Amino acid sequence: MSVRIRKAEGRLLDVTVLGSMEDRDRQDVLSALQTRIRECGSARVVVDAEKTLSPRPPEFWREAAAGFPTLRNVERVAIVGDQSWQTALSEEPRGTDAETVRFFESGMKPRALSWLRGEGKRAPEPEKTEHE
Repeated sequence: MSVRIRKAEGRLLDVTVLGSMEDRDRQDVLSALQTRIRECGSARVVVDAEKTLSPRPPEFWREAAAGFPTLRNVERVAIVGDQSWQTALSEEPRGTDAETVRFFESGMKPRALSWLRGEGKRAPEPEKTEHE
């Protein structure tokens, strides 16, 4: 297993896992991720699962799907991977918070990054005045 955690821009961290990640790898990866988050103050994280070979989502991915509740200062998490991972993770009892965690199909990393940056959001509706 190889994990790359890099600061993509601003508070955006890009986590790429290559190969098979086992539950025993979880704490090392979470510690490294927490160190990078501390450097940023708070972070938005994209987790790239496209090249992961694990036969089932290990605990690390379940934590990602729950928004990394054991880590501090994670604002949003985007998980990029195939449909089978999304299905497996959505069946977790912890569930996901649609406001802070989103799944994106393989090949949709640019869209995931855009969501993390807050791009493409609708503008708020203007407030109505008494004259309208």
